[in-house]
Amino acid sequence: MRGTWPALVELATEVAKDDGCRGVLALVDSSITPQRLGEEWRGFAGALRDDVGQRMAVWQEREGVWSVVAGNGEDGDVAAIEAEFRTKHGQPSTGGRRADFGFIVTKLLAEQSWRTGEAVKVGWLMQTAGCSHQTVADAIALWGGFIERTTDRRVRLTHVPREIVERLRMRGPMARQTMRFADRSGRATGGEVYSRRLAALAGGGEGVPSFAFSGVAGVREWYPAIDLVGSPRVDVCVHGKDAGDCERLMQRLDPALRREDDLRAPADVAVHWLRQAEVEFREAGGVKVADPVECLLDLYEMRLDAQAEAFLGFMMNGGLRSA
Repeated sequence: MRGTWPALVELATEVAKDDGCRGVLALVDSSITPQRLGEEWRGFAGALRDDVGQRMAVWQEREGVWSVVAGNGEDGDVAAIEAEFRTKHGQPSTGGRRADFGFIVTKLLAEQSWRTGEAVKVGWLMQTAGCSHQTVADAIALWGGFIERTTDRRVRLTHVPREIVERLRMRGPMARQTMRFADRSGRATGGEVYSRRLAALAGGGEGVPSFAFSGVAGVREWYPAIDLVGSPRVDVCVHGKDAGDCERLMQRLDPALRREDDLRAPADVAVHWLRQAEVEFREAGGVKVADPVECLLDLYEMRLDAQAEAFLGFMMNGGLRSA
């Protein structure tokens, strides 16, 4: 950790210069334990002004998953780390990282709880997520206090606690490898145009991966009462063999679309790569819609917190069970 002190000092110096600045130290392929990082951070933070320390965070990547290990992490930190890493190195921080099966299994349990409330077989979780029995068992154990088990090896969440929602929200950008695209050609191509073109591509064809609408369009199918006119962007979930399928779909949609890794800049389309082995999209009006958890995470990602909370409340109160 002592090798990171110069970086922390430099980071704190920059944060102290600007009251609106945040500082994030991202550690990739580091062998230092989170416990050790926490201990060293507490020693370092003690020498900082409170307002500076409150605007700093240390994130660590382990086995393809980012976690905040010290300081005050925020929702947008991981996406900012990935954008910076891609700008400098031309690839994600972990390259061909493995799927985050803990995220996937937790998402499947939450979705099942909201949609049916029924228990599912552990084997179904393994098959749908595409992971081993031990991986599923580890994910279930994480939420042991909220898990109900049956005698025929089925499990279900008794309810979806806020802790699960926040964990999905925090890990979503990395687990889904969200990619943002924008048309910087100056043309007035709007979201409605992209939505119509995507609907036309929904029938498949050569080079078109399986995809579904998510975001605002998806939420409207699950929760028609959403209080929102228009949409800041178009969101789609792609179930493909690799992240390249997401970029190929965007090229089919509009060759003028380019990756936009600056989170401060607006995006016309956001694409989320679903890493689970099996996906069942909902058919709605001739197009496919992604699962409600994906749609919820998109609302949070777009900072549509009021609409996200309304949709969450709808699901918490059993609204999807009659949808």
